Amino acid sequence: MKSILITGISGFVGGHFTRFIVNKHPYCVIHGLSRSKPAWDFIQNRDLILEAITFHQCDLLDSKKIYEITEEIQPDYILHLASFSSVSQSWREPLVSFLNNTNAFLNIVESVRLLDFNTKILSIGSSEEYGVVKEGDLPLTEKKQVSPVYRKGVRR
Repeated sequence: MKSILITGISGFVGGHFTRFIVNKHPYCVIHGLSRSKPAWDFIQNRDLILEAITFHQCDLLDSKKIYEITEEIQPDYILHLASFSSVSQSWREPLVSFLNNTNAFLNIVESVRLLDFNTKILSIGSSEEYGVVKEGDLPLTEKKQVSPVYRKGVRR
């Protein structure tokens, strides 16, 4: 059986992705990691989905705990969704946002590297990195040139 670790599992995307995996890939062992347990009041059959995961409560800035969880799970895949996701907040507090998001991701990839696992990692970003997109450029792909927009007047 393949195992997947989903960071930020308690959030909106984490809930929908978990429901997708449970329904379409029932052979996967799903581990979820977040600072708080999922509430998922927006998910149909929530209790059934919650029963299908093993939840690990953890802050991704705790590198020792991330290492221990990764070592225990030995994930084949990691879907990294956890971060400070508010773009407007990142403009107000760029240093805090940058340090949190990069260090959280670094702790994940470093644990995989130190354990020498052959884990596939997908780290999700924001569509904001593409800036203003013309309708003809949709749907966006990874080949699209990034062109974030600087927003003047954002308070810091």
